[in-house]
Amino acid sequence: MKESNQIDPHLAGLPPKIMIRRGAYTEVVLYEVEKSEFELLVHGTSDSIYFNFAVFLLSAAISFLTSLLTTEVPDKVFTVFLVITSVGFIAGSLLLIIRCGKDSRFPRWCKESETACLQS
Repeated sequence: MKESNQIDPHLAGLPPKIMIRRGAYTEVVLYEVEKSEFELLVHGTSDSIYFNFAVFLLSAAISFLTSLLTTEVPDKVFTVFLVITSVGFIAGSLLLIIRCGKDSRFPRWCKESETACLQS
């Protein structure tokens, strides 16, 4: 039973009370980030756009190839699917190569991991 002096928040137009539970943190790690680095993280680089389009085109090409291999389609539809599949694989591969070629972290990571393996 509700007490007579309590107002139902839903009827009064008030938001319902929310219970907040907080746990104790044992450790907090803070990293200092410059404004330019933060903007780069927020907006991304042109390399990430190449990668996103490469993933999209390769996924579409694989989907259309699967459709071509598993179903019988009329000649005109087959031609359209074949063009989409070919363009998807070619453009997606090129964008992926461009993206990997521009990534300066990859060769540096290889060198760092190679020296780490040699030292251990």
